[in-house]
Amino acid sequence: MGKLFMSEQDIKTLMTLAKKDPRDHALLKLMASTGLRVSDIVRLRRDQMIDSDGQVIRALRIKMEKTDRWIDRTLREDAREAVRDYLATRNDSYPWLFISQSRRTKFLVLGALTRSAAHQILKRYLAMIYPASLIQGTATHVLRRSVAKLINRKTGRIETAQEWLGHTSTAHTRAYIDAEDYREKANGVVAALDI
Repeated sequence: MGKLFMSEQDIKTLMTLAKKDPRDHALLKLMASTGLRVSDIVRLRRDQMIDSDGQVIRALRIKMEKTDRWIDRTLREDAREAVRDYLATRNDSYPWLFISQSRRTKFLVLGALTRSAAHQILKRYLAMIYPASLIQGTATHVLRRSVAKLINRKTGRIETAQEWLGHTSTAHTRAYIDAEDYREKANGVVAALDI
């Protein structure tokens, strides 16, 4: 089975479905806005997201866990608004941006949202859009990969998608977002040449 790629409309549907839960909505908006891996999103702390005036930041600088590289991301206004709305629902002093809503921990203490829990959140919303057979085993990267593929399609530049993903190699980005698009694009360009 091939990789699942979401259309722009399906991503909009995903965001609309997630609006019911401010935490989930903020989580998915940040994922789609920044291109960060789930492991980096769940490590975010409140103090990284709020400026000295108490406002949600416009630009985020973060060291990616997987690559140990620093990247800068400008947050879309809708992502900032989703984070602001989520934080308005919080009345705790936990340092993490995203906290688990599960009380099944050993000491019944809330903690940071885990990568696995974030995966389950995304998978739950994907199941509202796609049949189970299509989403089996895909959730962690499907949103990130889909937005990167849309970026590439709209810009026609693999380097733009590569930078957004934080990849060091265009070859890795091509494999990540599926190289078939490039063959089709190249064939279309060659066919259109007046030679």
